[in-house]
Amino acid sequence: MFKRSMKNKRICAILVTVAIAAVALSGLVGCQLQTNTEVKKTLTPKLANNATIHSGILTVGINASNSPYGGSNGSNQTVGLDVDVAAAIAEELGLQLQIVDVKSSGRNALTNGQVDLALGMTKSGTSDKISYTGSYISDGPALFCLKGNEPQSIEAVASAAAAGDAKILVQADTTSAMKVQESIGIDKIVAVPTIQEAFEALQRGDQKYLVADAVIGDYFARNYDNVVRSGFLGADCVTPIYGVMMSSNTELSKGVSDAVNTISKNGVLRVITAKWLGADGKSLMPGNVDISKLPARAFGV
Repeated sequence: MFKRSMKNKRICAILVTVAIAAVALSGLVGCQLQTNTEVKKTLTPKLANNATIHSGILTVGINASNSPYGGSNGSNQTVGLDVDVAAAIAEELGLQLQIVDVKSSGRNALTNGQVDLALGMTKSGTSDKISYTGSYISDGPALFCLKGNEPQSIEAVASAAAAGDAKILVQADTTSAMKVQESIGIDKIVAVPTIQEAFEALQRGDQKYLVADAVIGDYFARNYDNVVRSGFLGADCVTPIYGVMMSSNTELSKGVSDAVNTISKNGVLRVITAKWLGADGKSLMPGNVDISKLPARAFGV
């Protein structure tokens, strides 16, 4: 899944350089301690020793089976957009980074005290045990097409599908596929097994449009010079992704929130998104998603 890594080496150099070594922690799986072995400076923690589970270490939960947020490279190291965001946050806080694969159970890992924070999460509920930083990226079902086939509007695509003039490619059994099916009907979609097959079908011209989540879609679109993202399907499709931490620890909450704001403003987050999502990734960064021209619901339905 994580290919084209050689092309991104020049961008990786700008990010926090980390070396990953396996460690074992009671009750946790997929733990990796990332240390700044190539950065010739001493880390100076900005938080008290008791602000994190382990002194001098920021323990971050991610889903390591959710590319490009998290996955494995050829050396079986955990890599991904969330890993780089976590590394940038840890660097801002002067802490070493420990990555924990919590699968899709980030909230449970937080409330059980297994991790300091979890990435790849959406804001949900009003628990007084969990607080959220500002968003570090937006995601959700978005429309992709070849250059020159950009529609005048999202509604125009729905109209073309309704008239039988076009069907929409989707990856089967995904949230995006269900959203399209719900909006315009199962007979208006062409479902294929994998996201790569969907993009190859788009490239061949089998169909004019493809719907996939914006983040993974941008990740795959980098491989095709003539594929562009035309925008989210509707305002209801835009989902901000948040860093999450225990709100009961006010020092940690403030430190992580400040770190997310810093990497958003100083260009580090832009470099990370460019590394994983290509040039279009910056449009998914905080403050860059304009939903004012989108229909309230997907395809305006």
